[in-house]
Amino acid sequence: MMVHLLQIPLLPACSLGCYGEQRFATPCFDTLAAQSTVFNHYYSNDELAFEPSEGLTVHRWAVPEPELDRLLNAAECWLNAEQWQQLLSTESHDSESHDSAAGSVERLWDVCPKSLHATVQATALALTYDDALGEWVDGMSFSPNDVLMIVGQSGDVRRRPESCPAWLAEVSEPVVHLPLLIHQIGQQEHQRVEEAISTKSLLRRVRDFALRKQEDQQTDLTSFLAQSPEEEILWDLPNCRARRSKDWLIVERLDSTEEAFEQNDVALFRKPEDLWDLLNVASQHPERVERSLDQLRRIGR
Repeated sequence: MMVHLLQIPLLPACSLGCYGEQRFATPCFDTLAAQSTVFNHYYSNDELAFEPSEGLTVHRWAVPEPELDRLLNAAECWLNAEQWQQLLSTESHDSESHDSAAGSVERLWDVCPKSLHATVQATALALTYDDALGEWVDGMSFSPNDVLMIVGQSGDVRRRPESCPAWLAEVSEPVVHLPLLIHQIGQQEHQRVEEAISTKSLLRRVRDFALRKQEDQQTDLTSFLAQSPEEEILWDLPNCRARRSKDWLIVERLDSTEEAFEQNDVALFRKPEDLWDLLNVASQHPERVERSLDQLRRIGR
């Protein structure tokens, strides 16, 4: 069995129509999602590196960084040419001073009007990657048993709320909540998986699937993953530890060099209502915070 793994950098789930983006369309992602299993709550907490397994081959594909001209064209098409030119001519930006050796994404950041940095960059990237996905699918030749796994390789820290401190940003929604679409060649039906799944868990489950596949050839990857139970997502990072469940996200700051967040080293957010981690309710739930901190501190032991 061959899994074609297409990883896409700087692509949070919130950038795609199939995950709720309504300001612009991502037709290639959305068309594929309509015939795939879509994991609504996939969170990155490790590198997505599959180990070789008997009976399962993972072929990794990477989307190259898009060219600056392509990003600019995507931004212009989204805004329309008149609006784009008007913004470039009336707002201050650094189009003449940007480093030509920098990557295209960084150069787009310099060229765009400052008031539209995050929105324009995120939109241009999503639209460009949407085109790249369509080109990749059209240019590939798949066998009947092949599986396509389309996954965000990383989120975009610049899309986090401006009030979000650096230690909290590492586990914020646009950084760790990534798209995960799995399509079995020939699949027509659409399925949504609501249970949370982390990168570490995904790696473990695919390994378990490979072992199961040797005994039961009728087992398919999407069904196997979709039947997995609810889990909690854990992070143990230099700046913070975090634990995300279906209902809560708690983050403990470890780096003491930054000014405390709301005079506290712990943040607690309700899920799924507080999607952007804006309302810290740690002071309202001291008992929950104490229990959660005990669990968090076991991570590093």
